[in-house]
Amino acid sequence: MPLVYKSIQFKYNFSPGSVSSVLFLSSLKNDTTNLDAFSSPAIQAILIYKWSMIKMRAYIRALLYAIYIIILFVHIHYNSTDTITTYILIGYGAYFTLSEIYTIILSGIKFFKDIWNFCDLAIAGLLLSYSVSRVLGKGTQEDYNIIIAVINLLSWIRLISLLRLFK
Repeated sequence: MPLVYKSIQFKYNFSPGSVSSVLFLSSLKNDTTNLDAFSSPAIQAILIYKWSMIKMRAYIRALLYAIYIIILFVHIHYNSTDTITTYILIGYGAYFTLSEIYTIILSGIKFFKDIWNFCDLAIAGLLLSYSVSRVLGKGTQEDYNIIIAVINLLSWIRLISLLRLFK
């Protein structure tokens, strides 16, 4: 007869972003030899609980990004002459930049180990420089077209990566 545990008792901080939480999730992510751990009721309970704590934040962030993609589409569709969308893109560029700075402060050098972070930095930097130069009238239409094409490509690639949230 197998031994069945009714509870687990170990010290664990359930706060999102806490050191023990990050270490625990990293060990789960990096241990590819024991995939059975994910079918453990205890591990599933922890993951479900942690997801319930952060899912609203993740959904809001995904919604903001979807709205950004729509505004970017409208901006490109109307040949980038709409100044309202340009100012909104400045706001999104500032939001993305502040978000990346905050993430760099929290994660330190680990930030630069993930390729998606470079994509996020590129989007934020290009979006801010494009929008501000557009408002100030610095640059040619050809320059704007090239930069907005790169922003559009990177933004769609990033959106596709965010859709993993909804598996």
